[in-house]
Amino acid sequence: MPSLKEIDNLSGKFILRGGSGCGKTTQIATLPGKTLVIFTDPAGKESLKGLNLDGEYEEFLPDSTRIELASMSTDEKKAKQVVNAPMQEPKAYLECKRYIDDMVKAKKWEKFDNIVLDSLTGFMNLLMDRIIWINQRSGSTPSLDDYKPVMQTTFNLVRKLVPIPRRIFILCHEITDKDFETGKIIQHHINVVGNSKDWVTSQVGSALRMVTHGSGDSMQYVMETRPQGYLFKGIKTSIRGLPNLVDMTIRDWNHPQNYGLGQILSRLDKRENDFSDLAFKPGDSNASTQKKAGAGH
Repeated sequence: MPSLKEIDNLSGKFILRGGSGCGKTTQIATLPGKTLVIFTDPAGKESLKGLNLDGEYEEFLPDSTRIELASMSTDEKKAKQVVNAPMQEPKAYLECKRYIDDMVKAKKWEKFDNIVLDSLTGFMNLLMDRIIWINQRSGSTPSLDDYKPVMQTTFNLVRKLVPIPRRIFILCHEITDKDFETGKIIQHHINVVGNSKDWVTSQVGSALRMVTHGSGDSMQYVMETRPQGYLFKGIKTSIRGLPNLVDMTIRDWNHPQNYGLGQILSRLDKRENDFSDLAFKPGDSNASTQKKAGAGH
């Protein structure tokens, strides 16, 4: 029977969420050790170019996205009308699934310290393309019947990745829900389908939100470790001692591991739990160089 003392030695499991340009992908550059990145977002690699990082990547992008118009009529005949010939079979999801299945089964993760999925939202889009094609409604707006299998499969993907005994990072885009009539913001949450946003968050120890503060050359990149108000659900951390707001700005691109997640993880490896010096300070005199380096996804 495993000892409770062994819990202290488990690898970290993280969700990193936020809007476009808030620095999610850029944090990959800070990770200590060798990293495997699974890209499902077309812009993902742009944030890491020229950094000479230790690791490997695989990329799975939409391969047959339809851009022709399709009728949104409730009439069944009209709803099936699409301008051109039927869409070719989208295979990116199948290729991504096979790769992840093989990585887990053959234990190809063993040579890596970090496994990153960038992003869960992109994976969900690949899956939706496949589902709509299977349902023979390519080019049409997704229906409730499409969302149900996407929701379950997205959750199952997280369940497959999280048990891998390595540090796991799942990047997610964020969306804002508004009241249809008043336009008032109801909630900010990760951009995945239905209840899967709650299920996914429940599978990891830390679900962290990236935001930016300021503008121009003085912009700082900040990580929220706890909800900053009732509109922000699904934010949490299992790392004791982390401030509510952590400065994640990378100020030396020759040594990115000295900043952000890399700095936090290195201290954890040394059994350190004092992170008070990482607390975000608005208008810090050490202004951001992250934007100048061209990072920000």
